[in-house]
Amino acid sequence: MICYNVNMKKEILDFLQKENIDMYGITDTSRCNIKLGHVLKRAGFAVDEGDDGKTPRSMLCLCFPYFCGYPKNFSAYAASRDYHVFCADFFARFTELLSRIYPQYTFCGFADKSPYDEVYAASLAGLGKRGDNMLFLTEKYSSFVFLGEIVSDMPCEEWECEARSASDPCLHCGKCQKACPGYAADEFFCLSALTQKKGELTEDEKNIIRKYKSAWGCDICQQVCPVTEKAIKCGSIYTPIEFFKIDRTEHLTSALIENMSDEEFKSRAYSWRGKQTVLRNLKILEED
Repeated sequence: MICYNVNMKKEILDFLQKENIDMYGITDTSRCNIKLGHVLKRAGFAVDEGDDGKTPRSMLCLCFPYFCGYPKNFSAYAASRDYHVFCADFFARFTELLSRIYPQYTFCGFADKSPYDEVYAASLAGLGKRGDNMLFLTEKYSSFVFLGEIVSDMPCEEWECEARSASDPCLHCGKCQKACPGYAADEFFCLSALTQKKGELTEDEKNIIRKYKSAWGCDICQQVCPVTEKAIKCGSIYTPIEFFKIDRTEHLTSALIENMSDEEFKSRAYSWRGKQTVLRNLKILEED
């Protein structure tokens, strides 16, 4: 269990508790390599010496658990609305609060397209470690978490959040790699990447989709992970965040996708490749 410094501002603790966010920690940005400097500059931070903007000093890393069960024919992360929708609203409200508490500092939220390596930063913040399946692994939620962070020019100590380190939850048992379809193939492939590939698929690629019955994404390495099995058994894996519990889809069909309005489709994680990519995969499965 992660314990937090009671000196952290009550308004911040109350906000996170109300949002059902129970995994967060601070790390110094100087320990993290900048991957996307232009993203950091666009947020008003300096990247190189002589740049305009504030110097980034700290990062509040957060885990957003999303698991509510496995949908029938696609990845669990895509069953609810796209987490980018959640993060945009969450960060807007949270950074507004932080700016009221600390008006002398700048705060900006990132998720997915982060200027820093999110997995490495969250590891430094003590939230978990990178597993052998290359996903961020936590004891409580296994790897069924989205990562986000708030970058600030505020020094780490002013967050008043106790520094901590996380043990490595990964058992390094090899189950994820043994179960991965790509590792078993003569030539490695990623099933998730294959379902997101645009255009016409080869017959071999179609057969892979038929075999593993996935219209979008892949959860195989997560499903066989002992950390996942333990978290499901004890019940800790299920998200307490309401956003990921509502407006869910548990089974994708061609009819469902075709009848979605453009607005509804754009709110889903699989929308970034367009309807035709998802419909192509569903046609393969439905023909089978």
